[in-house]
Amino acid sequence: MSAAESGRFRRGIILGVVSALGYSISNLALRPLSDTSYISGGDLWVPALKGLLTAIVAWLLVSRRLLIHRESALPPGCLFPALVLAAILMQFGENLAFQVALGHIGLAITVPLVFARIICVGAVLGRILLHDLVTMEVVSSMVVIFAAICPLSYGTVADV
Repeated sequence: MSAAESGRFRRGIILGVVSALGYSISNLALRPLSDTSYISGGDLWVPALKGLLTAIVAWLLVSRRLLIHRESALPPGCLFPALVLAAILMQFGENLAFQVALGHIGLAITVPLVFARIICVGAVLGRILLHDLVTMEVVSSMVVIFAAICPLSYGTVADV
């Protein structure tokens, strides 16, 4: 592995760990909000606030790339409306399913299941649409996430 590849690999690992920690901390910090009775639809505020923070950070990164690097980080104009529509549908569809799952099986199993789905669907769609290789690292991450779900689901009681 070359020095450049090694640096990218280390940077990817660090960013992945920071992302996972940030996501876990945001879940822990926002979880009490879903238990409050004084906010109408409290459960729906949790993903809305997480989505808002994600949107703010994303637009800051887009602006930084545009203003500092003088490069556009936006897709071509003809794709933008379709991508916005897909993002809105996925945001609301995903969050609705996530909230229903939280109510039935709880946070400890819902979040790993969502991550497992993201990894697997990302690998499959990346292979189909982008002709990406499904590397041993991707397969390893799938095995690890599924192995982690097993002990997490052990004590889970689902409402049927």
